[in-house]
Formats: sequence, C-alpha cells, structure tokens
Amino acid sequence: MIRTVAHKGEFDAALKDAGNKLVVVAFTAEWNGPSHLMAPIFEELSGQHTKVVFLGVDVDQNPDIAKACNVDSIPTFQMYKNEQKIDELYAVPKYRFNAAIEEHK
Repeated sequence: MIRTVAHKGEFDAALKDAGNKLVVVAFTAEWNGPSHLMAPIFEELSGQHTKVVFLGVDVDQNPDIAKACNVDSIPTFQMYKNEQKIDELYAVPKYRFNAAIEEHK
C-alpha cells in the first residue's frame, strides 16, 4: 500500500514512525510521463513488500519536501532507514528496484 503524503510534517512523521523499517519514497509529478510508467511498478512492489513503508510525494503539490530531499529529477525514488537516506534510484527496471529493496530491508 502506498501512502500519499500531503505536507512536510506528515513526511517527517512517517519517516520517524517507521523507525528501522525501510521507507521507499516516490517523488513524482502528474504531468511527467516516466512517473506514469513507474507507477504500476511502485504499486506492485508495495504489494510484495508488506513490511516496507511506501510513500508517494507529488513534487508539484509538495515542493518543500522535494527541496528538502534534494530531488532534482522526476521520478526519483529514495530509500530511508532510521530517518536517514540510504539509497536513491531513478527510472530503473523492476528487477533493479526490487533488488535495492531486498538489499536494504
């Protein structure tokens, strides 16, 4: 399940609440073609990795989160553990995305 984040406070709280669980964040935009191509992959992986927290951030609605996380390309997928960024991916094949999740969870 993917939780859509509405504001920076909610984003920060989600990272904190996750503790040592892996958090995967999708930074996307409605107008961005690659975001739409990656969406089904992100959705599928969220169903396969039920002990991982999946967050969605629309960069147009939440530019403060994107700026704080140094997002400069869309889509960007960041992975966090204990509120610290541990990995970052862009539009990658599903097997590579899955391998990164397996590596960090």
